[in-house]
Parts: sequence; structure tokens; C-alpha cells
Amino acid sequence: LPISDCHQSLKPQTARIGADSMATSLATLLSHDEFRQGVMAGWQPKGIGSDPPSLSTVNTILKIAGTGETLSLPLYTNTKVMEVKTLLEVRLGVPADNLKFVYKQGSSFRQNLDCEECARKVTVHGIKSFRRLQAEYKHPHIIIGAGHIGLKFAMTWLMEGYTNFMVIDRRDRVGGTSWIDQANKTSRLQTEVGVYHLEYHENNGWPASASDNPWPTRDQLLEHFHEVSDQFGILPYCRLNSNVTSINTVGRDYWTQTYEVAVKTKGKEEEILHAASVSFFPGNLTRPKRVTYPGEDTFSGDIVYGISSSYDYTKCKGTNVMIVGSGAFAVENVRTCVEYAAKKVY
Repeated sequence: LPISDCHQSLKPQTARIGADSMATSLATLLSHDEFRQGVMAGWQPKGIGSDPPSLSTVNTILKIAGTGETLSLPLYTNTKVMEVKTLLEVRLGVPADNLKFVYKQGSSFRQNLDCEECARKVTVHGIKSFRRLQAEYKHPHIIIGAGHIGLKFAMTWLMEGYTNFMVIDRRDRVGGTSWIDQANKTSRLQTEVGVYHLEYHENNGWPASASDNPWPTRDQLLEHFHEVSDQFGILPYCRLNSNVTSINTVGRDYWTQTYEVAVKTKGKEEEILHAASVSFFPGNLTRPKRVTYPGEDTFSGDIVYGISSSYDYTKCKGTNVMIVGSGAFAVENVRTCVEYAAKKVY
């Protein structure tokens, strides 16, 4: 049987097997009957030449070299070494070519070759654990944008104990462009779903603020972002008053390339930061669409954009207001004009 056939026949199966949490030890998963049956479904029993395949099953003991960690793996009798290596590759993220199987034969040890049947007791070289290990990076990861998503990204990493990152934002506070610049004092969160509240997390439960004040104002939400960022320890990882001016990719290989990020901090010279990855969260409301309609120059009323704090809504009292658009800010301005006693809103 060609090694490539073994490799290709197993991969789709083991990809399904490895869909559970990668942090879970493979040995722990194999203790469950359902998972063991899934592993057995992954093996492709094949005979030698014209001989029929063997369907008898055995347990193979894998032991990691230099440690006492072992794994009992159910196999068909003639399961090939490459099939087992492929399972470990998919599950642990270690290339199969980096693994070496050694077993005892008589009074000596020999390598279990990829095309051979897997021995019953094997020492595995090339891995440190049957648990998927977290990748190590020489440079920090950079998050551009300290708005809701950027802060959520940072908080999730901290909750998982990962600290090799930096959040960069050109503002002098966290909260993001949409809430700092585009919203105004009348703006409110337009959803009662708790996931928008920053501290909402599968391990943190439903945030109290989502029940006590499901539709916070702009100022309340910005205060919320700051308080939660401080409470969860995000602020020390934030570099504010800093603008990313350029990004240069170093290297061509996707998995090993790094980035040179040029950052200009207020009051300092521009500097180059080296990053393992760059995540962009600049906000989707950074450049509002500007439209000029014929006749604006002769219209005697106010023509304004219903964003930021550029308009005094007290002027709406007793007047007719026409709003162009039907998005979130348009709906918000309908409410605001009514609250400020507009005569009629079109």
C-alpha cells in the first residue's frame, strides 16, 4: 500500500474526530466509547496483496520519549504507522514527517516505518504531550482598534491566560470611533442582547448591566468599556494616542511570516514594532457618506448630518423634520426628534 494512500484515506476521518476542543488531552477523549468508535471509523483496514484485510482489533500503547505520558489507542491489526501519525498530526498540529516511532524487537530497538503495521508498544519521538500545545511566538500580536471587538478580542485572550499582545488605538480612550465620534449624547445601544456588553463571556455568565440597563446611552457605554477594560486588566496592554501609519510583511511563507508595524505615538518619534500577527478592527462607521442634493444652497432650513454632536436638537421643537435614510442612525434620529418635540417627522 503506498504511503500516500494511507495518508489521504485517513485525513477526512480524523479531521472530524479532532473537531472537539484542541486543549483536551487525546488520552482523555479516548476514554469515551463514542470517541473510540470514531477513531476506529478512521482506520482503513487493507490486506497485503490479494489477502483480505484483518478486522481484528488491538490496543496499541504509545509512549512519548523522555516522559511517562502514554496513550492507549484502538487499532485494527494491520493499521499502518502513517495512519497513526496522521491522527496525531491532525489532533496535535505536529507534521507527521516530524514524528518517529520506535519499538523493541528482541534485545534491540528499531524504527517502525510508515508503511509497516504499527507495533503494539511504541515510543513516539517528536512531540512533548498528547495535548495540543499552544504555539509560541517571538513577537507580540497586534490588535488595531480599541473599540468593542478589539477589546473583546483582548479580553478573551486574557481570560485564556495569553498575554503576548498589544492593542493600538489613535484615540486617547477606549471605546472606538463609532461611539466616541459618530454617536452623540442622545445615542443609545439599540439591542438588549447581552453579548454587546463587554464582559459577556461563556465563562463569565450574563452581565448584570445587560439586565439593569439594556439600552445604555453613548456616555454610559463608553464608561462601561473603560470600567470593564480596567476590571479585566486590558488597559495595561493598550497603547492609546498611537496611529499605525504602515505595515510591511516580512517573509513569504504564510505560517512563519511576521510584520513590521510603523506606529506614531503622540509626542514621540515614529517607531517600528515587530508583530507575529496583525488584527484590524478600525470600525465600520469611520467615514460617513456625504451627499449634496440640488437646491441645498437655497433651502432656508437647517441641513445637517444626524451624527456626532454637530447639531442642537432643541431646534427641532415645533418644526417639520425630514430624515433621509433608514439605517440605525436614521431610526435613532426619528426617536431623538420626537423626544425634542418635533411637529412631524418624515
